[in-house]
Amino acid sequence: VTGVSMGSAQVYAIAANGRESNRITLWVPPRVATPIVWSSRVDGDYELYRALPDQANLPAGRTRLTNNGFLDQDLRYAPDASLVVFTSNRDGNNELYVANADGSAPTRLTVNAGNDQSPAWSPNGQYIAFVRDNQLHVMNANGTGVRRLTTYAVDRPDWLNDTTIVHGYRNRGLSTIYVSSTENANSEIYFGGGGVYQPAVSHDRSRILFRHGNGRLYIIPSGGGVLQEVTSGAVDWTPVWLAEDQDVIFGRTVGAAERLMRLRLSD
Repeated sequence: VTGVSMGSAQVYAIAANGRESNRITLWVPPRVATPIVWSSRVDGDYELYRALPDQANLPAGRTRLTNNGFLDQDLRYAPDASLVVFTSNRDGNNELYVANADGSAPTRLTVNAGNDQSPAWSPNGQYIAFVRDNQLHVMNANGTGVRRLTTYAVDRPDWLNDTTIVHGYRNRGLSTIYVSSTENANSEIYFGGGGVYQPAVSHDRSRILFRHGNGRLYIIPSGGGVLQEVTSGAVDWTPVWLAEDQDVIFGRTVGAAERLMRLRLSD
């Protein structure tokens, strides 16, 4: 583990595997000191893994949750951390599945010819927002009642509260949309050139962490306001908050390699 100074924060680079390339998607359960979960091809194909943040690069420290020849990714915990929802193409195309937190008893939630991905559980656990063919959808947590909320391309969604979803427009800024609204009833939190992607709402719901099209990570208050630059000088992606909102974990492209990074935010 290598510590790299970035102003008043410390960044810790964790090699995700012993090879040069490893695409990672990850998520952290809310308000509980449980492991991070992520998607990696460390063992050959993309599977789901779980580990404590400081043990993710240690083979003995990580637990493999899935084991098949298909693409498993986009995993997120339920609010009580008892279940996970994820994307898999194990049945032919990308669909959403739910499983126990240890990866057992996977159950298919969606059956659709489209491409379902980027699921996000509402804070009360009743709904799952997701992206189908680049458009925002929402459904009950058991897979019923699917509704399309947008007719324009969006990026990975997250929830501000039980009724409000935040997402990035493709090539536009960060926006919010209400579950009960139409696709025309959204309000913008931030608008910026270059694209805003992969928003992650802090566990206290006060801040949104996101990836800008310039490859840097930023934080903005959930009600809008001044941007805080979090990283610079690299291409970073898929940021998430650790449980107490003091640290964030994200992927970073370093040359031809892809790494897990941990950053302690400034006080």
